[in-house]
Amino acid sequence: MPICTCSKCNKKQVEIGGILDVKYLIQSAVHMRSMMQDRLSIYHIGTSTIQYQKPQRRALTNHKICISASFIIFLLAEIILIISFCCTLVVWLNVKAGVSQATANTVLHVLQFMFTTFLEILAKTLNATLGVKVNFPKLKIPQDIRSTFNQLEGCEPEIIRTISCPTCYKQYVTAPFPIQCDWKESPLSRACNTELWHIQCFGKQSKSVPKTLYNTQNFHPWLSFFLMRRSIEDHLETTFQHKPAAFGADMHNYQDSPAWKDLQEYFNTRYNLAFGLYIDWFNPFTNKIAENIFIVGLIPPPSSPNPTTISHILDPFVSKMLEFQSPGKKVVSYCHPAGVFVQTKVFALIADLQAIRKTGGFLSPSANLLCSFCDCTSDDIDNLDVTSWSLRDGIHVWQQAAEWLSIRTKSGRQDYASTTGVRWTALHRLPHWDPVKHLVLGFMHNWLEGVLAHQLRTLWGIGHAELSESADELEELQAEIAQYNVTLSQDSDHSVTLSGSAQSDDSTPTPKATPYLSELDFDDDISEDPDYQPINENQQGISNFSDKQLIYIRGCIKDIMLPTWVDRPPHGKLKAHDYLTLFTSIFPLIIPHLWWNNNEQSQEYKLFESYIHLTASTNIICSFKISNSEAENFSFQYTKYRESTRQLFPECHNLPNHHFAMHNEQLLKYWGPMPALSEFPGEQLNGMLQKVKTNHRIYDMAYTMLKQMCRFGQVEALWHDNDTNDKYIKQLYTIIKSNSAKSPHQEYVILQQYLHQIGRPFRTYTDIPHPEYSLVLPPAAKRVLNISVNKYTYISNSMTGLHKLYTGFIHTILQLPLEGILQSFLLVQEHFILPLAEDQKAPYIKYPELMTRIVGAAPSNKIFVIEPQHIITHLTTMFQTKGTYGIPFETYVVCCGLNRGRK
Repeated sequence: MPICTCSKCNKKQVEIGGILDVKYLIQSAVHMRSMMQDRLSIYHIGTSTIQYQKPQRRALTNHKICISASFIIFLLAEIILIISFCCTLVVWLNVKAGVSQATANTVLHVLQFMFTTFLEILAKTLNATLGVKVNFPKLKIPQDIRSTFNQLEGCEPEIIRTISCPTCYKQYVTAPFPIQCDWKESPLSRACNTELWHIQCFGKQSKSVPKTLYNTQNFHPWLSFFLMRRSIEDHLETTFQHKPAAFGADMHNYQDSPAWKDLQEYFNTRYNLAFGLYIDWFNPFTNKIAENIFIVGLIPPPSSPNPTTISHILDPFVSKMLEFQSPGKKVVSYCHPAGVFVQTKVFALIADLQAIRKTGGFLSPSANLLCSFCDCTSDDIDNLDVTSWSLRDGIHVWQQAAEWLSIRTKSGRQDYASTTGVRWTALHRLPHWDPVKHLVLGFMHNWLEGVLAHQLRTLWGIGHAELSESADELEELQAEIAQYNVTLSQDSDHSVTLSGSAQSDDSTPTPKATPYLSELDFDDDISEDPDYQPINENQQGISNFSDKQLIYIRGCIKDIMLPTWVDRPPHGKLKAHDYLTLFTSIFPLIIPHLWWNNNEQSQEYKLFESYIHLTASTNIICSFKISNSEAENFSFQYTKYRESTRQLFPECHNLPNHHFAMHNEQLLKYWGPMPALSEFPGEQLNGMLQKVKTNHRIYDMAYTMLKQMCRFGQVEALWHDNDTNDKYIKQLYTIIKSNSAKSPHQEYVILQQYLHQIGRPFRTYTDIPHPEYSLVLPPAAKRVLNISVNKYTYISNSMTGLHKLYTGFIHTILQLPLEGILQSFLLVQEHFILPLAEDQKAPYIKYPELMTRIVGAAPSNKIFVIEPQHIITHLTTMFQTKGTYGIPFETYVVCCGLNRGRK
């Protein structure tokens, strides 16, 4: 019997009286080792340590012995693949699960022990059962998480650390480095003179080290990694081939917008890339990524730059962007391994009010000339006539910024900025930069946390007097400050500036400044939060709900049925998305019950009308689809809302946020839907940065955070793409759970009827014999509890809005193979539609802006089948008792505000 099926071994086969020839066994082992060498070459593992003991001459089946040897060799190769799995697991624990470096290293040691023990047991078993002695190679799992990252190609980012002044943030790139900072705010100002170095003790030795390092990610290697991904190349080609919407048509993203059309000359190849710049502040001292985000850098803690020194932070990034101006630089990509010329430009600045003023070169919202879009003054923000303001022009703003830069005195620059509202910023160095058009007013900060929060907290008084939240935040902040001071004093031990002396071990460190409250954070017209309203025990909301109404509202928020992917707003501190959910998907179910009536002169009716205008504006500004007519409707609704609040709350003055929102019409018309350019991805990144474990080592805090988040982004990209031909790697991220059961007869008949209606003539499985090549509907289907459509999960017994604006309960979700493809079907029980006379008793038919309707609570007898592509959106739902709105039976109020123009 042949021992090996390869042509070489077959020619050398020798069999004498049923006993295997020893010489042949040795030749076969050598041959199999050569086969194995190619398989293991990628792991840099040799086979010289594999040895076989000379077997006794006995009548054994040649086939069994050879298969055993082959099994050993190829099992070894698969074990090495498991080592790669172990490394991947530990990397996941570190970057995704938040496991510390020390814990990750411990896991690596445990895996090494388990792996070694397994090989020892395997070797003893093979020796005892087959008489084959195998000395497995010493295959070692990396014992340090940093080595693990190095082994996974593309996961270790390149971080640049630059000496930076701790006061003004000026960077010193090339030697010789000065002892003190020599930067001047203006040509005739005094030098900064901040010490740049201090003495750090390392055991018995001391060394002069920079006080502060500015950490940035190297753009070129990241860009190469980015373009080496096949999925990115595919998306770039899709974007390049995209046909923008016609003028005046609906815009579904910024690629349909006039802003994108302005760049068509630049987009003459798919490798001319456009970036958006996002800037925000976050506190790294709290306990609180996207794979396609390039993290430029982290500002060294604990302070933040002022409007002048922010340019030192931006300069390295701007310089890098200038390197990629036309004709660009050669970068390796997936489709061009030899490299392709790539250009990059920044076309959008996305930030909150504070950051957009500092970075964009404008004054703060507390200044007289507070707006970056027009010349409105602070005493005119209540003005609702948009034609009374002169809009700023990008060229004129650039000229004003250049004039500011040419002034040689600090006081002269301050006077000029007060007159024009403009300063210099490093972004003006970019030749294509338009300081007005390229500013994006983030709707998260401006609208959700600005306008809506003001309506809820101040005008309605909901949560405004809840002092426990404020007290808890103050206590947390004091604890953070105390921890920061302890950490800073520990970092300062045994270190001095070059002009000072070392502290003794028993000395008491001088208390340091509160983080983010140093003198650099303040300027003549800068405040941290101009819209902040202090809360005190005697202050009440302007229009408080009664205690009974508040109890009703809180009870409704608790009882309303929400999709699983929507967080229920908490009782206390709210996030931006909580405000959005409240005003678009929850309050439309509640507010009409409290305020709606037919008396147009009543206070409740006027409050209800004001809320209608606010909700209509919110649905437009937060929609994923926009048109010029909708943008104009936003201005109409928002102006009506502001007029109503002026009448209802005459004692309440408007805030800068309310004026900035007046410019949303021009932003919607130029940029298209605002969610595509929102701050949400950046805010999520902030939250993830705050979770990075740094041991509160302030000197390396920014470096640790930046490196870990860059690792996360690149590892996430590799796992997301899963661009490998190895089936085991693909299966590593796939979990299959079988839950098949025979479909009840009624479901089977309904599904078969639906398939017949759409032209798919599936036969009943009992109609045997079946003709050849006929389509037979299987009797068994996988009954799943949920299904994901466009990243949203729909579960059985939830409510959903369907194709042609039907609504109903998802009764059952079935999955079954049809024509070789696993397909999903949803059996939906349609809501009971009210008679017109009953429907008109409720306010919803009169106010389509609420995107809400009322239906009967009793389920209808109509069950129909849909496919996932027919689903429009989830619904938020609230039960109404018999008699509500005068309707003599139980009802549901259902709201489709979660759709936001997606379908």
